[in-house]
Amino acid sequence: MASPRRLRRRNAALVTAAALIGLTILTSCVTPTPPPAPTRLPAGRYTSMVFSDAQLTRTTNVVFGGGPDLVTGAPVTLTLDTYAPSTAADPQPTGRPAIVWLYGGGFAGGRKEDVGGTASEYARRGYVTIAPNYRVDPGNDCQAVQHGTTTDITRCAAAIWGAQHDAQAAVRWVRAHAAQLGVDPNKIAAGGFSAGAITALNLAYHADDPGTSGNPGYSSRVSAAVAASGCEEDPTVIGLWDAPVSIIASHDDPAVFYSCTAQTVATARAAGLVADLHDYPGALHAGDLYLAHKATTDAQWATFLTTWLKL
Repeated sequence: MASPRRLRRRNAALVTAAALIGLTILTSCVTPTPPPAPTRLPAGRYTSMVFSDAQLTRTTNVVFGGGPDLVTGAPVTLTLDTYAPSTAADPQPTGRPAIVWLYGGGFAGGRKEDVGGTASEYARRGYVTIAPNYRVDPGNDCQAVQHGTTTDITRCAAAIWGAQHDAQAAVRWVRAHAAQLGVDPNKIAAGGFSAGAITALNLAYHADDPGTSGNPGYSSRVSAAVAASGCEEDPTVIGLWDAPVSIIASHDDPAVFYSCTAQTVATARAAGLVADLHDYPGALHAGDLYLAHKATTDAQWATFLTTWLKL
């Protein structure tokens, strides 16, 4: 006959064995929950239009600032439109890069809807894009200044700086609303055509001159700028810490002289900055030049933006 102590040990062992058998049976009946799949970005995001137009969310006529009319001095309210992949469609709805797109019109006209197509296409690539209005002067003499038929640059300069300051207010608005937009405030670029290209370059080279058009307290700096038919009219302002730029230009552009663009690029490079120049023969200007070389330019700009926005 076994001793009481030995019986207690055997009974304890049997209980333990039964518990282990039960645990094994229970474990074998439970299907383990797999870990969540990692977020996968669409292949070609930022280089190809991976979202459909129907997957975009648009907001229009958002007030972002204001200033005095360049001619009358009356108050002007500034508005912008935004384009972005919807949060339902976008597997990465936060921390996204942004591009502020600026229309042309010789600082005399134009409207934010003029760059709506480009803003939509880059939103379909995965960017959050912004198209702001800026103040214009319908009677400015910028073309006369460029062609040397007048030496009074006062009115032209006021129009150029007004556009710059309004666009900078739009950049600051993006930073102020980065959380709502799902934007990384350190990944903001500018792009534009003609007067908008000049303004985009001014955003790259004039971050220390923010103006007073709205949203104070935020940086006006952009991380990169792309431009179709643009130049920096005062290349002496280009300095060491300014943003990289990528420009397309035609040799015989009648509105923005190629010599001005070439001087901008040469000055930026001499200052140790990145300044890409893709030039073409002929006299096509801004939007027409872009459309004539659209596939090539979009590929170049995609590489440039993904590099300098660190995407």
